[in-house]
Amino acid sequence: FKQKTAYEIYQCDWSSDVCSSDLQSLDQGLRAGLAGLVALALYLLFYYRLLGVVAFAGMSVWALLAFALVTLAGSAIGYSLTLAGVAGLVISLGVTADSYIVFFERLKDEIRVGRSPRAAVQPAFKRAYRTIVAADVVTGLAAIVLYVTAISSVRGFALSLGVATALDLFVVYFFKRPVVFLIARSERLVNLRGFGLTSAAAADPLPGEAP
Repeated sequence: FKQKTAYEIYQCDWSSDVCSSDLQSLDQGLRAGLAGLVALALYLLFYYRLLGVVAFAGMSVWALLAFALVTLAGSAIGYSLTLAGVAGLVISLGVTADSYIVFFERLKDEIRVGRSPRAAVQPAFKRAYRTIVAADVVTGLAAIVLYVTAISSVRGFALSLGVATALDLFVVYFFKRPVVFLIARSERLVNLRGFGLTSAAAADPLPGEAP
């Protein structure tokens, strides 16, 4: 009897009659994810300034697309977002933030060697995108293996992680790249004190250089 009851409780969040405790945990998980998004955006805004705004906008686009895909999956295949799925989204939020940091640090490298921001964007993105693709492919493969070998709610974690990681590649190429290209073409924006890269590049010397 006890074993059966425990099984029914475990299965509760997959049925139409969702336990109130599971709903509360899911709500807390979503709130934690939103808080993490805001805290991460504030850090990027503090460190990269104008480009931090680009990062926040890109992560907001990523979050909206992820929410839209979860909604579509719910109506199409009956997918239910669980606490494990929220955990997958939160982890993939860190993956998305890494993509912005890699790109911006590559930009700093190019500016430190004497290139203008406009001339630095193309080679910086080319170098950064290879790193981003490699990292996202590894994460995606791990999500696939986890989805195939796992059971129950762990599959929700793997599915959310894999889909959100694929979205990262989409947002990086079709949002972040063109927006940063447009900003770098504007002399007025590049010369702003709050641009965030020229000052940071001057403050962080290349390895081996004297501070």
